[in-house]
Amino acid sequence: MDKAEALRRIGAEGHVVPVSQSFVVDSFRPEDAWGVVRLFYAVYGDAYPIDTYYIPEKIIEANGSGALHTVVARTASGDIVGQAACFRSSAPFAGLLEAGLGLVLPAYRNTFAAMNLLRYTMQELPPRIGVDALFGESVSHHPIMQKFSKAFGCKVVGLEINLMPAATYAKEKTLFSRVACVFDFKSYRDRPQLIHLPEVYRETFAFLREDLDIVREIAVADQPLPAGKATRVAELYYDFAQVGRFNVMELGEDFADSAARLDQQATARGLKVAQCYLNLADPCNGAAVEILRQRGYFMAGYLPRWFDSDAILMQKLWSEPDFESMRLHTAKAKTLLDIIRRDWERAQAAAVG
Repeated sequence: MDKAEALRRIGAEGHVVPVSQSFVVDSFRPEDAWGVVRLFYAVYGDAYPIDTYYIPEKIIEANGSGALHTVVARTASGDIVGQAACFRSSAPFAGLLEAGLGLVLPAYRNTFAAMNLLRYTMQELPPRIGVDALFGESVSHHPIMQKFSKAFGCKVVGLEINLMPAATYAKEKTLFSRVACVFDFKSYRDRPQLIHLPEVYRETFAFLREDLDIVREIAVADQPLPAGKATRVAELYYDFAQVGRFNVMELGEDFADSAARLDQQATARGLKVAQCYLNLADPCNGAAVEILRQRGYFMAGYLPRWFDSDAILMQKLWSEPDFESMRLHTAKAKTLLDIIRRDWERAQAAAVG
């Protein structure tokens, strides 16, 4: 079954979930798969950019393999009125999962479904699946998930400007510009480590680390790019969202050429956002940051355990950010927005590519 066939079946069956049913929050069972598909369709229509969540067999397969750990709000009749999940996404470190995919049927948003789904995902699930840390991306056009994330101990470590297209939220009919996401982080089992910080962002990173439950030794990232080595980049493209994510697995003397190539590919694919993740264990990352800054990149976050070692997120936009539309919940997120906005303005002036 593919997405188109699944959508035809949903349209033909005309299933309606009765309101005011009681429900329990529980781990996913294979028989929940169609209810999950109906839920995604009810909330997003056919606009959600990942086909997996419209195809029951793929949802079952992903949960069976451990790539996805779905949590559902299930009624006695078997209807799925909400869901959340932990899952492997773009972080290279297998011990860092993304927490997200939280959605609730409109008729059940006045219940405790969202809160209980997040509680299960953040408190009960991690010890069972043995993760070191979780990260999440809370949308900025409303503060609800930001509030929930804070309530369960997540800390703000980044702000992904213009991450999602307004079309993703077409059913809300209130969005006309791309949506930023707050990058949240929660540690369950830390690995103390030495990190090398670019001097230009040293104070910003001190601010971002101050409320994190992690132990770090700090050095300056002041080494030149290594001669005789080639840069290795793991490239991820999300064409619907017009986003490219570039995990720099190893820095080499050719990083300037690699950055130019990635920009050319971004332009050719019509990307609106490029995200470049640099490993802070590498004392050469400061030189790479300066190359990216000259190409119009700006700092968007500090990401603990991204490579198992920590990362800096540098971001470049091919679309105008709507800073004024962001509804940020925490004082830390609001301060970070001011920092990022100034760095974006500097990047605009410095861009050469």
